[in-house]
Amino acid sequence: MRQASAAQRPGRGGLAAALALCALWVLGAGHATAADANAATDAAAQSARMAMRGALMLRDLPLRVHATCKNAGPHPTDKTVGDYLAGFLAAMQGGGNTVESACQPLAGATGAQRCEVWLKHRDTDDEWAWGLRFDMDAAGRHVRQGSVRCLGSG
Repeated sequence: MRQASAAQRPGRGGLAAALALCALWVLGAGHATAADANAATDAAAQSARMAMRGALMLRDLPLRVHATCKNAGPHPTDKTVGDYLAGFLAAMQGGGNTVESACQPLAGATGAQRCEVWLKHRDTDDEWAWGLRFDMDAAGRHVRQGSVRCLGSG
């Protein structure tokens, strides 16, 4: 498993903070500070953590939750979201692999957020990206199971 970069570890600014500071300046903030950049980096890290937490809470949910998840796992015996994620995570050995996750406020739903988790793989032989989309409360304590969708291609 890859070690978290300095920008991903809690309490560290690193390159991501510097890039966020530059982005704030370029986008017209004009008076962006290192604190602004660190806040943006911390917010992105918190959003990613929230999405990952939600995906883990879904581990026992049957893949029959939605048509997009039916037979979506990499193995014919996959029955749950946990099986689906575990199969793709296990295949992410070697090559260029990334895990991307984030939550955004859900339009028209006070305090709710829409989250996505993507598992992406690329090497000389193949390239794929599979993931989940789901809605959860702002506190990250409840995932609306009926909102779960399996995403991907490859």
